Amino acid sequence: NYQFAPKSVQVSSTSFHRSSAYSWCTPSNSNRIEGRLERLTGLAIQGTASEELRVLSYSIGGHIHPHFDRISGMEYRKTLHKFRFASLMLYMNDVDQGGGTVFTSLGIHVKPVKGSAVLWFNFYADGIEDFMTYHGGCPVMFGAKWAANKWISYGTQFLNLKCGLKPKDRIRFAVNKG
Repeated sequence: NYQFAPKSVQVSSTSFHRSSAYSWCTPSNSNRIEGRLERLTGLAIQGTASEELRVLSYSIGGHIHPHFDRISGMEYRKTLHKFRFASLMLYMNDVDQGGGTVFTSLGIHVKPVKGSAVLWFNFYADGIEDFMTYHGGCPVMFGAKWAANKWISYGTQFLNLKCGLKPKDRIRFAVNKG
């Protein structure tokens, strides 16, 4: 039961290939979903603490090139509260073959499993960008892939997290808080 934003459906671009589409949307029960995600991650997500849910669909051959989930340095200097502190990917179906998320710098492959999620922090606790979060979506070989991204903003997170005291100290958080 989704209410799709009418202005934002885009099909194929330089990053997406072969029958990939995405749309920003606001589910009719978004407060309930965001509340659950806050309890799961311990991060502020509701309201302006995150971007709208972005639903992705990939058919056979659909993939996305490796990239970072951040707003450019010039942009975040202007709007510190808007750059993407953390990324949360929700898998909405099992993919018959392919469609995994890969973190190329870390050598990690995440298989899309319905109902699962991946959370990563795009910055270290001291505010320096974590270049190990370079990631992409592998081609779907058989079936289709449905996923959703929730990008979590930086400014609101200081209420819940301590600033890092060591350079490149990873952010730590309790999993499944509630």
